[in-house]
Amino acid sequence: NWNMAGAVLFALLLTLKHLYLGLALWYFCYLLRIFCFVDNDKEQSGARQVFSLSRLILLGFVTVLTLLIPFLPFLSQQQLIQIAQRLFPFGRGLVH
Repeated sequence: NWNMAGAVLFALLLTLKHLYLGLALWYFCYLLRIFCFVDNDKEQSGARQVFSLSRLILLGFVTVLTLLIPFLPFLSQQQLIQIAQRLFPFGRGLVH
């Protein structure tokens, strides 16, 4: 499924460059609409779509797993704090 591959690639993109966090909400809304709403086969009159909780859980699992895998070598608490401070330098401002 190309939508799932897109979710994996976007999650990997977020691990490479955190500036894409601003697009994450928009891409999530797109995936929610395209991937998590499926056609209802029981409805005869028109194309009624229903929300699929199982697809949302699958999408969340794949995304979280993709975001966690690159950080496995840094599971030490001290290293994760240092990564967060370098990604989001509130002390010196967020201007790059």
